Amino acid sequence: MEVERRIGQLVVSRNRELWFEALVDLCMGALFCLITFGVLYLLMWYYVSFVWGYQWPAPVITGTIFLASCWSAWRSVDPLEGLRNLSDTEMMLTQLAMVSPSFSYFSPRHTVSGSAVFLIGGPANLFSAFGIVLHRLPSSSSIISEAATMLSQADQGSPVQTITDPRPAVLLYRLVLIKTELSPPSHQPTIVLTQKGRDVLMGMTTN
Repeated sequence: MEVERRIGQLVVSRNRELWFEALVDLCMGALFCLITFGVLYLLMWYYVSFVWGYQWPAPVITGTIFLASCWSAWRSVDPLEGLRNLSDTEMMLTQLAMVSPSFSYFSPRHTVSGSAVFLIGGPANLFSAFGIVLHRLPSSSSIISEAATMLSQADQGSPVQTITDPRPAVLLYRLVLIKTELSPPSHQPTIVLTQKGRDVLMGMTTN
């Protein structure tokens, strides 16, 4: 069926874009982790070697922080949630501390939150890459065939209640080929074609 072939081409094209997005996130996450935790390890190694006289705590501390960052990224923790803006007094003291070497001031809550954002960034990109790969568009011939049938039915409007398998509908929706509208006079949700879906059904070239 020609409509199936066109939908299949859209699925392949969109999955190719998703693979590229996942690759970018993966590379950025790996690079950011390497730089962030590499610098952190060097700082820990310098501190524990010259202050404590031991070297073994450095990888332990760095590894613990890395695991905590991965767990926070996995749980989608937002370090800035509930963080208030600095008051005028705190802002003034912070600016004074930046220009005066003899005066020190910082907001512990803002400092910890900023550091957490920096540490979570790399693992968050890695998990984002895995999420993109896991949520690729299905490319099985059976789902694409059902999606083609549903697309043809949506040309005249298809009630949402008639959907028995949501997978073809989700596929068409993610490809922006269908949308839902309230059909008069019953105002029941109905699946209708988007302009892109109409172009695919009519055989017109679309991206």
